[in-house]
Amino acid sequence: VPDLHICPRSELQTCLPQSLESMRSYIAYGIPFLNVPAFEPYYTKFCNITFENNYIAMITFRNTYINGISNYKISEVK
Repeated sequence: VPDLHICPRSELQTCLPQSLESMRSYIAYGIPFLNVPAFEPYYTKFCNITFENNYIAMITFRNTYINGISNYKISEVK
């Protein structure tokens, strides 16, 4: 895909935010000519998340649509 920004390993901390930004529209709309589906909205039949704290032990999602995945903000790269 010509628009994707590819980073050299030595510059990941500065380059990775640019690369993730260049992927935003592909995450939202997919890449039809490569048969990559859109992730807006993202649908999952089943997702089980287990937390390692004292408040919530486990969350289970079934037949769930998630909107806004492409509205991410990159605050730091480590």
